[in-house]
Amino acid sequence: MSEVNKVDLAGLFKSRQKATEAAQELNREYAIHQGTKGEATESSWIDLLQEYLPNRYAIERAMVVDSNGEASQQIDIVIFDRQYTPFVINFGGIVYIPAESVYAVFEVKQDISKDHVEYTSEKVQSVRRLLRTSAMITDHTGQARQKQLFEIPAGILTLSSSWTPGLGDSFEEAIQNSWTTEHGKIHLGCVLSEGGFRVVKESEKLTIEKSDREASLMYFLMSLFKTLQPLGTVPAVDMNEYLKWIE
Repeated sequence: MSEVNKVDLAGLFKSRQKATEAAQELNREYAIHQGTKGEATESSWIDLLQEYLPNRYAIERAMVVDSNGEASQQIDIVIFDRQYTPFVINFGGIVYIPAESVYAVFEVKQDISKDHVEYTSEKVQSVRRLLRTSAMITDHTGQARQKQLFEIPAGILTLSSSWTPGLGDSFEEAIQNSWTTEHGKIHLGCVLSEGGFRVVKESEKLTIEKSDREASLMYFLMSLFKTLQPLGTVPAVDMNEYLKWIE
């Protein structure tokens, strides 16, 4: 009987973590201009998510728009539907994505801090406040149904932390404070040099689960996919609400 080959998954995960962290450190050290540094860091995270998420998910730096003509702030990372999105407009270098197609949004910063958490929460609110339609569709059984809207998950991605310890009490207080606003909740994130995290709510109690620093990247990626899985597909866009702008 031939031997069963085994793969050192822990080693693979740690190696990927080190490579990602080194690339981000290099970007921070040599990208002098702040705008260039920010764009390079965002692109790095986008490339990473495109590598690991299934093809049904598209990832872009974008603005989110609704059928009332309202728009979000510019969002560093928008994870949206690739299969059923009827239109995504790229005009003047800015991507516009319909609100119904959004699965999750993330803000990218060099470090996590109270100000950056509050800024992320503000950005998130600009997306969640938009109107999302949900048209009736016929499922595989022939039954007409309407997809219930889900709360769009949101998070923050950084290289390091401005706090000591990096994911200590001050960090937890800032994340929990984001849950005091109706649309500003931060659900999960990654601080590469400190750990990944996700917020768990049970019986009205918030708990912030955190990984070791060596597992921050893979913990975040797996937590993200675990968050996306139960959402299923995005709601079907009610095209009549967008057609009114043409008619």
